[in-house]
Amino acid sequence: MAKHRLGLSAIERWLFPQEVCPSTFIYLTCLRHPVGRIKSSVKFHTKQTEALVVAWATKHEFNPAAPISTGSASVDNFYVRSFAGREAFLKV
Repeated sequence: MAKHRLGLSAIERWLFPQEVCPSTFIYLTCLRHPVGRIKSSVKFHTKQTEALVVAWATKHEFNPAAPISTGSASVDNFYVRSFAGREAFLKV
């Protein structure tokens, strides 16, 4: 980040221990209204039709290649799963 002179970065998933650098960065958490966050995610991933969104949002399955944007975990307790770590997030 310093090399590219970036002042802000965001990770919308769990953190791996090796990603935490408390001597270099200040960390904060931003929580959005859950429904607003889901709507924004769906809008961002524009290739998803309403039918696809309803399908993955109502089934307890996910695409391991893109678990945050294409799985039911992204609409089923997203914040709890994110704070609990990767294993909790991917739990079906």
